[in-house]
Amino acid sequence: IYPNLIEVSIVDIWTEYGVYPFNKFVESYQFMARRPPLWKMFWEYGKYPLTRLGTEIWSNFFCFKNFEKCIKSEAPDLVISVHPLCQKIPMKILRKIKREKNLKRQIPFVTVVTDLGGAHPTWFDPCADKIFVPSEVLKSLALKRNVDNERVVMHGLPTRPGFWEPSSPNKKNILSKK
Repeated sequence: IYPNLIEVSIVDIWTEYGVYPFNKFVESYQFMARRPPLWKMFWEYGKYPLTRLGTEIWSNFFCFKNFEKCIKSEAPDLVISVHPLCQKIPMKILRKIKREKNLKRQIPFVTVVTDLGGAHPTWFDPCADKIFVPSEVLKSLALKRNVDNERVVMHGLPTRPGFWEPSSPNKKNILSKK
């Protein structure tokens, strides 16, 4: 949109900067996706405040320093999260940077929720500057998680250009034309 005016860095912070087992999230998701009961168990585990807090303390202890190095080396003007587990530690680091550099304003942190009809509670951190949601259902979930209404923006789901084209006819339509 703005050639040579905006520089974007895409960082998979867990894979590139996390320590084991956190740097294995992608492989773990792929494994669990093929085993729905396991996926459900993992999803439910992170849903409850006590188990979520335990995981947050553990991941913060082991990953904070590496995540901090990443964010400081990128020196962002804005941080955008597109994963429900990329909220707490990055926002904590941004608060630390604000204190260390005595900034008047903290580097903004935005979440873009990429789930459509339902979403894990970890998507909705009330400390995010803005949370973009794709539907009224998810806006309602964000408000139930104590996110201020003015921080929630309903804006649809961003997609890459490959999704912009009409899909090819499905098999049923092709067969019905014969």
